[in-house]
Amino acid sequence: MAEIKETPLTSIHKEHGAKIVPFAGYAMPIQYTGVIAEHGFVRNHAGMFDVSHMGHCTVTGDTVSHLLSRPLSKIPEGKSRYLLIMNEKGGIIDDCIAYRTSVNTWHIVLNASRKEIDLDVLQDAVPRTDLAMIAVQGPSVHEILGDICPKRGFAQNAEVLGHTVELTAGTGYTGENGFEFIVHEDSAASLWNALLDKGISPCGLGSRDLLRIEAGLPL
Repeated sequence: MAEIKETPLTSIHKEHGAKIVPFAGYAMPIQYTGVIAEHGFVRNHAGMFDVSHMGHCTVTGDTVSHLLSRPLSKIPEGKSRYLLIMNEKGGIIDDCIAYRTSVNTWHIVLNASRKEIDLDVLQDAVPRTDLAMIAVQGPSVHEILGDICPKRGFAQNAEVLGHTVELTAGTGYTGENGFEFIVHEDSAASLWNALLDKGISPCGLGSRDLLRIEAGLPL
């Protein structure tokens, strides 16, 4: 049996009584207070999710576009696009989100359960294994944290509650507005706790999937 990995936040989830289950090879919180309650936190106020199991890589130079549903060069600098990773027959291997961080560099977020396969296909991509990712979603997020970046845009090296966040993205995937904070793993726990102190409720992946289905977003 493959070893179950932990994210930089797993110990915090356990400490606060989250129900932990194996998911995509990681020990992940499926719920804290309950799926329905956490769904309500996100729809009516603000909730946050540990999504540090997701994959990350950097591409320098537009060398992998023949493997994607859209050329990376077509993404404006400072913007992101939802893309498909394709095989040589045009079949779909996975989906991903690419952020153009400079003229010649892109940050790509990969699905947790397929990231090793994706990286094998995207051979010119450089894996980033030193990152954590926290998704903060809900109608009160901007009131609590401010307008860090535009919806569907992103900001680099933004200061969030005293923490430098490498990439703050406005491409929420729960049907609510919010941010994804891609941060160095060493800063993840302190940022999570700072968000807790602001009244943002911790949520598990059960409510996240429910929210996505409700919004008509593919899992």
